Amino acid sequence: MTQAFEAAVVSDLDDSFDELINEFPDHLIGAPDDPYLDPAFSRDPFSILSALRDSAGGVVRRGDDGTYSGVEIFNVWGHDLSYPHFVALSHEAVKAIGLDRQVFENDQAYGVHQAVQGRTVNTKDGQEHFAMRRLLDTSFFGRGKMAEFQTAMTDPLVDYLVERLANKIKKDGAGEICRDIALPVTYKSISTIIGVPQSKFSYFVELGEIAQGGPRDPEAAMKAIAELDEYFKEEIKQRELDPSFDMLSVLPSAEYKGYQMSAEEIVQHCRFLLPGGIETTWRQTANTVMSLLLHPEQYSAVVADAELVDQAVEEALRWMPSGFVVPRRAAKDCVVAGTEIPEGSFINSIQGVANRDPVVWSNPDEFNIFREPHEHLTFHTGVHFCMGQNLARNTIRAVVRQLAEKIPTLKLACKSDAIETRGFGVRCPNAVPVTA
Repeated sequence: MTQAFEAAVVSDLDDSFDELINEFPDHLIGAPDDPYLDPAFSRDPFSILSALRDSAGGVVRRGDDGTYSGVEIFNVWGHDLSYPHFVALSHEAVKAIGLDRQVFENDQAYGVHQAVQGRTVNTKDGQEHFAMRRLLDTSFFGRGKMAEFQTAMTDPLVDYLVERLANKIKKDGAGEICRDIALPVTYKSISTIIGVPQSKFSYFVELGEIAQGGPRDPEAAMKAIAELDEYFKEEIKQRELDPSFDMLSVLPSAEYKGYQMSAEEIVQHCRFLLPGGIETTWRQTANTVMSLLLHPEQYSAVVADAELVDQAVEEALRWMPSGFVVPRRAAKDCVVAGTEIPEGSFINSIQGVANRDPVVWSNPDEFNIFREPHEHLTFHTGVHFCMGQNLARNTIRAVVRQLAEKIPTLKLACKSDAIETRGFGVRCPNAVPVTA
């Protein structure tokens, strides 16, 4: 265990952290695009888009009427819709798009989101992407580094939060998964890796949500990004005088086969990875616990057999993914799932629906941790698969494992039909109240 992470974990898991969790603003818990969506679509895009896939095929083109064979779909990334636009809905189509890096590119695929964020690692292609990705993986996000973080950071953090939830339930009769577990475990993990203080918990989450919302409000996003840029520029200067083992300290000297990130790229990626790492992982943590508690017999099975934790987490990733839509742009004319896609077209791979393709899974709309496993696409596939998947999986597994061990009688503190997931770009419940 490195001294830096040991000190950060021990010194920060105290009454001050408890107070920050309690004071976290309610308006930051929920799906950010929910207010912009048709309510029925926000509640259940699975049924609407599965029906579209079954009637119109695995890839559907946007028509002249602005719909996809009669279905209106929110323009998540702020694409220029004067270009042809498609949605990929089948498992076969989404996988084919992810694996074909010669045809489907990330550069320009993120529309307004890229225009305000700049070119980050997930909007680069080819050797440029490979070198930056390898540098970030070897420095922080690869399996080896994640194993170190598991011992030094994740396990103690999850232990603290689960104990805190157990005590809260004993004292008050109830707790809440989003606020008490999912958001703080994710913020603390990402902020520790990057090197920002937990005292700015709600500040960074709110600023990050605004920065990530470029397609909805570009002007507000640009202001938030400028504020984050100034913060990280100053922090990097401070690390030159007092270095640590965090991203702000390590990246200026990190290299991969002679490649190094520029100062501008380091600032850009710190302010991109902070909200980017938080927004999907906290929601997936909440989605996973929610999924198990909506099916109490399956939570009981995990309580009885810890060997089921991994497959429970993978089934929740398939059944209720937080990250729902990934964009690409066609670099040349091609055909996917029998549909012609012209060069320059935008295409949204909707992996949340591809994960419920009946061609791959029997009874795909059922949550079943005992089902035969198949490759879900929640972290996408190909060279641009999610860089943070190791951290996300390790965190969610630790949460499920420790909840099952320390609060074996955990259950919903409301009727199951009172809980709804919302959103399209990212999905989560507004609250998961629990008791024991």
